[in-house]
Amino acid sequence: ESQRQALFAYEDAVRDMLSEVRKKFFTILLREQQLAERRKTLKEFQERHEQIRRLEESRRVLEVDVLTARLNMLNEEARINLLEREILRKKTDILHLLGFPVGMTDMALQGTPEEFSLPVESAVALALERSSSVAQARAKVEDQARRLREIWWDYAPDVAAEFGWKSDLTAAGLSMGSTDGLYTLSTFAEEHSEDLNGYLRDDFSPLGREEGWFLNLALELPVFEGLEIRGKALKERALFEQASYDLRNATDEIEMAVLQATQTMLERRKEVDILRETVSISRERLRVQEQLKELGKISDNDLENFRTQYFRDQDQLFTQQIALVEAQEDVRRVMRYFEPLPAK
Repeated sequence: ESQRQALFAYEDAVRDMLSEVRKKFFTILLREQQLAERRKTLKEFQERHEQIRRLEESRRVLEVDVLTARLNMLNEEARINLLEREILRKKTDILHLLGFPVGMTDMALQGTPEEFSLPVESAVALALERSSSVAQARAKVEDQARRLREIWWDYAPDVAAEFGWKSDLTAAGLSMGSTDGLYTLSTFAEEHSEDLNGYLRDDFSPLGREEGWFLNLALELPVFEGLEIRGKALKERALFEQASYDLRNATDEIEMAVLQATQTMLERRKEVDILRETVSISRERLRVQEQLKELGKISDNDLENFRTQYFRDQDQLFTQQIALVEAQEDVRRVMRYFEPLPAK
């Protein structure tokens, strides 16, 4: 029992470690993609700043336009710095989990964030098949069923039997006996000496001195045990029913955990899809407003409002992308399924 408990605890620890490593790994990959987008935006701001600075030298724009362009560039540099620091921290964490030196933070991770998609029925089936809590509960049910069966063997008839060949001075054969449901089989061979002047020859066998095959059989049947067997059976059956209930409860908990984790993942995925389209629209609106600003049709404050909204939408998208990765890994953790999905 203790060895089995230790095995299940080890499997749980391995599951938790794999899940944590995968979360950090895919978070780093996603953050690096977001960092690339930020750097692309920063390059656009730098080009925009240089363009406005030249226009300001020819007195075609105001100095405040140059300052605004410079401020936008600095804000984006600050966002890039935050992403770089977060990536560095995540890499340090993953190196610690893997047992590698923390000085290897310049390592390059390869891969792409995975999209996890599996029918709920298949996810539940896999989770039940791999769940340590369900396996542990099932083992207890099997053990209790075995104990319930053993009660009747404890009160099985005790049997003693001998079978073999005998003569006046020798005997050989098989001997079988039972005690509390334990049946044993052994061989025997005996020889008596004539020097004893026949003193033991009459007691050599219940069959006397006749030569030939013999069979001795004794059967002891329990008649009344003071309802002891019934009491033990009731106790073991109650424990068996409790173990069966625990198994059903463990199964229900796994099914519920898979359903909840899957629902959360689907909600996060929908939010990411909506935010992707939102960011695309917000980006296009900002581009149009920048053109209107160059034509003098809107004020600086109007343009900044659109730019602030764009960055707010983008930040929400980046946050939800991380939440989606974590939700997918939560589903895998509940299922104990960390392998690639089978090809469709």
